[in-house]
Parts: sequence; structure tokens; C-alpha cells
Amino acid sequence: MKQIPLHFIHCSTRSGSTMLVQMLNQNENVISTSEEQFLIEFYHCYKNKKKWSRSDIEKFIKEFWHLSKKNPEFFFISKKELANKLNESSQNLPFWKLIQIIYSSYFPFMEKKQIEAIVDKQVWYVHQWDRINTITPESRHLILIRDFKDYLGSVKKRSMEDYGTIKSQAYVWALAYRRLYKIIQKNPKKTMVLHYEDLVKNPKTELKRVCYFFGINYSDNMLNFHVSHKKQIDNLPYDSKEFTFYKTILSGLNEPLNDKNVGIGHSVLTEREVYLSENICNSIAEKFDYKVTKNSNYLIKPFSLFYVYYQQVIKARLYFYFPVWLKIKLRKKQN
Repeated sequence: MKQIPLHFIHCSTRSGSTMLVQMLNQNENVISTSEEQFLIEFYHCYKNKKKWSRSDIEKFIKEFWHLSKKNPEFFFISKKELANKLNESSQNLPFWKLIQIIYSSYFPFMEKKQIEAIVDKQVWYVHQWDRINTITPESRHLILIRDFKDYLGSVKKRSMEDYGTIKSQAYVWALAYRRLYKIIQKNPKKTMVLHYEDLVKNPKTELKRVCYFFGINYSDNMLNFHVSHKKQIDNLPYDSKEFTFYKTILSGLNEPLNDKNVGIGHSVLTEREVYLSENICNSIAEKFDYKVTKNSNYLIKPFSLFYVYYQQVIKARLYFYFPVWLKIKLRKKQN
């Protein structure tokens, strides 16, 4: 088995990243996954392991199933099929091969041929950059960004129960893209910036840029992702409440590409929310070539900023060192 290039999309939530993943998945030689963290979850535990017994593999599959953010039964091969794949390489299964098998086992309902590139979309790895760069130093990293007011407006329209307050989400956005901006400055050859607004207004041009950056082939079929997505999801044999929830979340992918949500923040956010978010996000938005309105009278509260930093950065970095059994326990508690 040859090593397949692994690349990443870094972004905030509600930035059009799932749409971009669906576009890339129209390429039969590309597998693009979404927000599963197994690369980081298992690196510390299995980075030096090469030979696996059947009991090792059985234990790993149980761990993988427990730690998956989405139900693997919906978007992944069966446990038996995964066990067969891993057992075939059990006497020579280094970490890179283990991870490659996992990535290539997603979306069995898609018509994939020989996988030539893997693109992993993440909203969490931005604060794990150094670790990711150690694990896969040859990877390329696409930074997808959306105007912060539209991001916040989309969050507000969806469900604030899942996100907290507008102010806290403004801090989340600013922290993530401040970190990403520093990464871009230090790694210009390994990074590329894609603006959501450019993607939806000039999809063919921007998608060609993305494909060139990742070293994959472009086709116009990528722009028709909504047709194949609806067909694939509707044909899956599930009718549980959990799967209905997934279908609802992904329902926007059933529509053709459009720019109707550009500028949504102005119609959804209150004047106070715009004022707060501008003071928190303007300085970093300007670095990503967004036009901003200068607004400097709001005093950023250190405690609020520290709390978000703790939640987004410190906890994530500590989590990496937790043993798998503790990660599973924490995941069960979250669910």
C-alpha cells in the first residue's frame, strides 16, 4: 500500500466547508471527510505500533466507534469490514497506514475508484497545528474563511443553544483566524486562503484553484454536488431520529450553489451584536482582506477572552494526552 497524500481544510463552523467537502467528493479519486478527530485521538496511543493482534484490532475498532462524533453506521463501512481490512495488514500496520485505511473507509455508498488524495475538513485542528505538522509534514492546508458577521448571523439563525452567545462566538472566530493568520505567515508554500464569498460567487474559478493546490483533477461535475448528495442521502436505509437530524443539518446541500447568504449578518444581528463583534473581530478580518468599520469604544473583557481561550485551546491541547479510555468516558458524558 502506497502512502496517499493527506491534506486539510481549516475553518470555523458555518463557513461553507461541508459544501466544499461535497464538491471534492464528486472526484472519484478523492475522499474528503468532515470533522472526525481520529488522527489526533489515536496518535499518542498508536504512533509507534506496527504489529497488531486480532484482539488489538478488535479493541481499536471499539475505541474508534466510541470516539466517532457521528454515528459510523451511517457513513462508514461495517465493523466486520474494517476488521478484515486491518487484519490483512496486521503484521505491518504503522500509524500512517492505519489512518489511511480509516479515511478510505468513509462513504462506502459513494462510487470511488483508486483514492489518490485525502482531504480532511476540520474546525478543531487549528489549535493543533504543530502536532498535525509533526504527524503529516507534507500536508497542504487550505484556510476557508467567511465574513465574521455572516458567520455569526448563520450561527444565530441555526441555534444559539449549541453555540453560547454572539460575543463568545466572536471570540472563537477571532482566536481561530488569528492563529491561522500566523500559520499562513510562517508557512506560505503549504497554505492557501479561500474566501467563502469568492467560492459561491465564482465557484468554477475558485474550485479550480483549490484542486490545483491539492494536486487533484477538477471537473464541472463538482459544481453539481447537490444532485448526487440528495440521491445518496435519500437512498440510505435509515429512518431513526438521529439520521433524520443529520439529514436536516445537511439539507442545505440539496440546493444548487448560490450566494443568497452573503451579507446575511446585517439582517440577522442586532446593532449591539454587530458593534460587539466588530470590536472583537475587525483587526483580524482586515488581515484577511475584509473591509471593516472602525469601532474602538468597546472594552474587551479579559475574563471572557480567557474563558473562550481555555475552552478552545487549552482543553483541546490537554485532551490530546488523555488515555483513550478517558476520552471515551468524556465523549459519553457529552452525549
